[in-house]
Amino acid sequence: MKLITSFILMMISASVWASPRWIGPFEISAINSWEHQGKTVLSVISEGIEEVDDVVGVCGKSEQSKMVSYWLEGQPDLRGGQWLALLMAANAGGSEVMLLVDPYNCSSFGGAYMSGVMAVEDEVNDYVNNLY
Repeated sequence: MKLITSFILMMISASVWASPRWIGPFEISAINSWEHQGKTVLSVISEGIEEVDDVVGVCGKSEQSKMVSYWLEGQPDLRGGQWLALLMAANAGGSEVMLLVDPYNCSSFGGAYMSGVMAVEDEVNDYVNNLY
C-alpha cells in the first residue's frame, strides 16, 4: 500500500512541476484585453500557438487553439498591465515573444493559462529554450 501511495504522490508531484513551460517564439497576431463573466482577461493570439502539441493536445483543438490568456477575478492587476505593455511594445517593435503557459489549466474562453511573457531577439531563443 505504501508503494502505491508513493507512486501516486510521485506522479502528482511530477505533473505539478512539469506544468508551466515557455513556448515560442511567436509573432503576435493580436492582443486582447477584455472582461468575461467577472474575470479580467488578457489574451495573446498567434498562429504559432496552434502548432505547439503540448498546448493543443491537452486543451484540445478549438477556436481558442491560437490563444493563450491570463485571467483573474475582478479588476485588472499590475502584472496584467505590465504584460500588456510588454506585448504591445514587442508587437510595435516587430519582436517575437515567448509565453509561459500552463497547458493543464485551460478555459473555454481563453485557451491555455498564461503566467509569463518575454520579448525576445533571435540570439535569446537558444538560451531560453535551454533553460526549460
